[in-house]
Amino acid sequence: MLAVLRCDAGPDVGHGHLGRCLALAEAAGERGVRCRFVGRFDAAAHTRIARAGAERVEASAATGSAEDAAATAACARGAALLVVDGYRFDASWLDRVAPARTGVPLLVVDDFARLPRHPDDAVVVNFGVRAAALAYAGERVTVLRGPRWFLARRALRATRRGRRPPAEPPRRVLLSIGGYDPHGLAARVARALAQHADLEVRIVCGTPPAGAEALAAAAPGRVRLEVGLDGLAESLAWADACVTGGGLTKYEAAYAGVPVAALAQTEDQALENAACAAHGLCVDLGFGPAVDDGALGRRLAGFLADPARRAALRAASRASFAADSTGAVLDAVLGRSRAAAGVGS
Repeated sequence: MLAVLRCDAGPDVGHGHLGRCLALAEAAGERGVRCRFVGRFDAAAHTRIARAGAERVEASAATGSAEDAAATAACARGAALLVVDGYRFDASWLDRVAPARTGVPLLVVDDFARLPRHPDDAVVVNFGVRAAALAYAGERVTVLRGPRWFLARRALRATRRGRRPPAEPPRRVLLSIGGYDPHGLAARVARALAQHADLEVRIVCGTPPAGAEALAAAAPGRVRLEVGLDGLAESLAWADACVTGGGLTKYEAAYAGVPVAALAQTEDQALENAACAAHGLCVDLGFGPAVDDGALGRRLAGFLADPARRAALRAASRASFAADSTGAVLDAVLGRSRAAAGVGS
C-alpha cells in the first residue's frame, strides 16, 4: 500500500505543512503503508523526509497550477491515500485530484475553510480550536474537527506518554518561533527571556535568528541555540514551559503537556492564538509586530510567574487531546474508503 503526501516546505512557507504530513506518514508506516512525499522542499525538508524513511519526488510545476495537479494525480495513481496540505491548492486544483477522478481517497488538511467547496467524498481535518465555527462546503465531505484529531508525530506521542512533571517555577524554557520568522520575533523573545537569570533557554529554529548567537555567547550555559526543525519532542520533554509563534508548535506543546505562550506572526495566527487562549490551551502574547519590547517582557514575566495559570493550561491540554490522535485520523480515512469499497461489509 502507498500513501502520497503533497506539501511544500521552505523559507517561504515554513515547515508546518511538512510536519503535519510527517505525522501522518509515521502513522501510516506503523500500519504497513509506504509513503511518498511530493512537493517543493528545502534542504532541511530533504533531511526530515529521509529520516522518516519516506520517498521524495520534487515537484517541477508551480505549486497550485493545473500541471502540478496532474503530476500529483499521476504520482498517486493506485495509492491507498492522497494527503494534501497547503494554502496554495484551490478548489479547482483539488477537483483534479478528487476521488471521483483518481479513485484515490483524499485527505485535505485545511485550517481556514476559505475554499468555496471541497471535492465529493473528501475527508477534511482541522485540529484547530476554531474548527467548530467553520463551514466546509461540498457533497459528502467528512470533516474531522478539533484537537482530538491533532496530527502528532511518533516521538511527540512518546513524549506525552513519558512526560515528567514540570519544575515550578519554570527553570527550562523552549523558544521555537518556527521556520518562518519575517519579523525577527525569536530574537526579541530571546532577549526578554535572557533577562531572567534563573532560566535556561533553548532556542530551536530553522535558521539562526539575528543576534541569537551573540546572545548565547553572552550567556554561556543559559542560552543554547539549536538549528534544525526535525521535531521538537526531545526539547518539549526537556522544557518546563514553551514560547512560540502562532503555528503548529503551540499545539505540539499543549499536546505534550507543556504550558505554552504564543506570539503571533500574522493576523490569522493572532485570531488562532486568541481562540486557543479562550479554550485554555495557551497564553496569548499578542500580535508580535504590534507588541513593543517592554510589553513583551511584561507579558512573558507574567506567564512565568503564574503557577495557577500554567496548571490550568496543563489540565485543559489533557482534556482536549486524544493520546493517538494521528492514528485516529488515518484510521478514519482508510476505514471510510474500505467501507465505500465494501471491504469488511
